[in-house]
Amino acid sequence: MDNIVYKAIIASANEKKVNRNTESIDQKILIIATIFLVVLSSIGGLCFAETGFAPGAVLREYRWYGPWVNASIFQRVTDPKASHSGAKEFLPNPVNRITIDDLDLAVKVEVCIESLQCHTGTHNKRIRLNGSEWLSIPEAEEIPGDNPECYQTLAYPIVEIPLSYVNEGVNTFELTTDGQKCYDFGWGQFIIYGVTFRIFYDESKNHPIGAITVPASGTTIGENPVITVAAASSDGIKRVDFIGFYEDFNYKGDNIWRQWQFALNNGFLKHHLGTVYNEPYSITWNTEWVPDQDKPMKIMARIVDDKGMQYITPAVEDIRFTREDRSVKLYTVPR
Repeated sequence: MDNIVYKAIIASANEKKVNRNTESIDQKILIIATIFLVVLSSIGGLCFAETGFAPGAVLREYRWYGPWVNASIFQRVTDPKASHSGAKEFLPNPVNRITIDDLDLAVKVEVCIESLQCHTGTHNKRIRLNGSEWLSIPEAEEIPGDNPECYQTLAYPIVEIPLSYVNEGVNTFELTTDGQKCYDFGWGQFIIYGVTFRIFYDESKNHPIGAITVPASGTTIGENPVITVAAASSDGIKRVDFIGFYEDFNYKGDNIWRQWQFALNNGFLKHHLGTVYNEPYSITWNTEWVPDQDKPMKIMARIVDDKGMQYITPAVEDIRFTREDRSVKLYTVPR
């Protein structure tokens, strides 16, 4: 555990009044600390960020979040060879179903798994579709040594699925795991809260179009900036999601602090810059607790039409974020 550090978000508001929920507070330093275990060294292997969900992508998402078979709001995935008597109640692991109704012009498939390492040491997690070969689910990067499984983490690993394994129509998928390689009490198990299947298409497929118009690349933004997208689709616009690339609290659990900032909850986006459902497609990004940025930022938008087709806009880049009278910083505090 020597490599574990704590990170806290600390904001300094010198001699300022902070209004929150109708309550005024005079103070020299306002501190809101969110403590999270992180680690210092990096391992090789697959990266959680190796995904087609990036600027220029044309895709659909198919979300699975139940029906839950062996719990009320999640699914347990248990080592079939678990020796602990309590494990038998949750075996065999469920065979789940997902309907994927559009593979026309598909070029790539990936699955994002909302995964909790609940029984520490559980390793060799795997997924398969339609009875095909088992595919390895990667562990989070930046976890120390050769045993990232020996830490409890909530993370969002990405697995690329061969297109030939996917059916147009109903698909089955199942997950499995081996036992515990550390802290072993005979019950390898992890939990999933949702599985999102992303089907990526050739750009010739009909899809919404658009671009970020404000801010422009190479500009400077201040607190609570307005971000605007021009969007169009022959099938109507359902919503626009705004996503930023910058340094912030590591919601994805992979210990990569500077990245495209978002996470999933039952397949739905959270911890992103914001979402808008109607024209004008603009948001005011609440930057109150966004850390100061010593490197330029990027912003992209995901445009979703009324038929579920998605297009991720080109990113506006080299965006500088400045503050004049206060500071929000991420601190590494040695234990």
